[in-house]
Amino acid sequence: MNDLPTHTTASKRHVVFIDPLQGRTDRTTIEIEIPGRDRYTGSPVGIKDPIALQYIAAYLEDHGYDTTVILKALMNDQEIIQHIEAVEDHLAGICLSLHSTYIVPGALELARKLKARFPRTPIIVGGYHPTGDPDVVKEDCIDFAIIGEGEASCHEILEAVERGTAVEDSRTIQGLAFSDATGEPVCTPARERLNFASMPWPKREAEILELCRPGPLSYPPVGRVAQVSYSRGCPYGCTFCASVGMWNRKVQYRDAEDMANEMRHLITDYGINNFFFCDLSFNGKRSRLLELCDAVEAVHQELDVDFGSHVMCTSTVIDEIILSRMRAGRFLKIDYGIEDVLEGTIDRIKSFQRIDRIRSTLDATNEHGILIRGLMMIGYPWETEDTVREREELIDQFPVDQLRVCFYTPYKGTPMYETVKDRIIVDMAGFTTDQPAIRCDGIDSPALMDSIPRLLKRLYNSEKYEVHIESKSLAYPDLNNSYWHYFEYLHNKGLMTDKTWKRLSTLTAERHSYIYAGAALPNSELRMMPG
Repeated sequence: MNDLPTHTTASKRHVVFIDPLQGRTDRTTIEIEIPGRDRYTGSPVGIKDPIALQYIAAYLEDHGYDTTVILKALMNDQEIIQHIEAVEDHLAGICLSLHSTYIVPGALELARKLKARFPRTPIIVGGYHPTGDPDVVKEDCIDFAIIGEGEASCHEILEAVERGTAVEDSRTIQGLAFSDATGEPVCTPARERLNFASMPWPKREAEILELCRPGPLSYPPVGRVAQVSYSRGCPYGCTFCASVGMWNRKVQYRDAEDMANEMRHLITDYGINNFFFCDLSFNGKRSRLLELCDAVEAVHQELDVDFGSHVMCTSTVIDEIILSRMRAGRFLKIDYGIEDVLEGTIDRIKSFQRIDRIRSTLDATNEHGILIRGLMMIGYPWETEDTVREREELIDQFPVDQLRVCFYTPYKGTPMYETVKDRIIVDMAGFTTDQPAIRCDGIDSPALMDSIPRLLKRLYNSEKYEVHIESKSLAYPDLNNSYWHYFEYLHNKGLMTDKTWKRLSTLTAERHSYIYAGAALPNSELRMMPG
């Protein structure tokens, strides 16, 4: 723990939150920069507003603090320092979100500069990475790490710093990690979860939301996107997922009307027409999902504004009634964790899921006119050249609109990490899921990397994909704008051939001047952001 102040003035009440995700911007959009990403894998490209930081900021403001939320993607390190200097006389703390392992090296570089410039201001980190790897507090530039849910722990340590009792109180504040006098990490007991339903809405920053754009396949295809959350936690315990360490397996929900009211506010006050629900399992509780569908459908009818939502669902607990109500409630894109199309792999990593069930869920979702992104992993420890070939031969049998292929990545704090940690071949900056992270039994990393574009080209240029798109676009012509934008994106990426692009772009070419929130978008916004 660094030499923090022993007393402060009552006016020292400003907290600065920083999302250290790297990006590039032309001041009209922001795009994520991923180390080592040299090809499109279906992964996110557009930066969304940092909802975790916004929730903590709102919680602190309810407890008497002023806050600022900063995206590093919009500023270099010196500009961030200058921004903080403007509130230096009232500065209570600086908080960095380490939500992904690969951003840690860059975040620590920034933290060192901040600690050098503001040596007596506590620097606090939180997110999935420190929750799984509290050793980050060994760094001299880090004073505290929040383990698990962040709001209450962050508030309590800031209060202790202001009282001058941080050294004494840090051992009694739950959900906290820090270094003791010998430099060794100390972790306090886990904190009980807060009542999510009583939390204030996230603090929104208009200048950030104005730059957040929907991804290559979205409904609507252009406009502005905001992250929202109806629940916290996930009932499942997948060995590759870090959510259990953060939330345990208890899921908490907000009131459906409150969620719908927040969406109404974002539509009318910020011009949002795309919502990304960061819920880890949106369909984890059927009754809650149906309540929200009804509430959001009422907002749609009231405002008479076109908008859509993108959610993540498990394929094992979904049915015709849910899909019908989701369509009516404008939940028009679903991510399904397919994980793999090989039965043997599914048996090992997601034994409760079956290939035939995945296919039937995809078919039912398509019949209700909802866009699908399939989430798949490759690069398992047992991966071989034969499994790669078999996967390519099977991929067009899964009727998805979009495919995201990532690499099996063992994050600290997950059960998977302990079983494969001796196979890790990258440093922290390589934990992107966009490059192989472990040594496989029967195939090397370059061959694995080369398999991704083959897999995507095989899907997007297959006869079955064309038939799937033709059938769905004819049944649901309101999706044509979304498809047209996505196919243009794939063609520009070299993943869709000229022949397929000509066929599918002609099929979905009926386009119109897109309207949202009562105002026409500028012509410049009718193009996808560069990839």
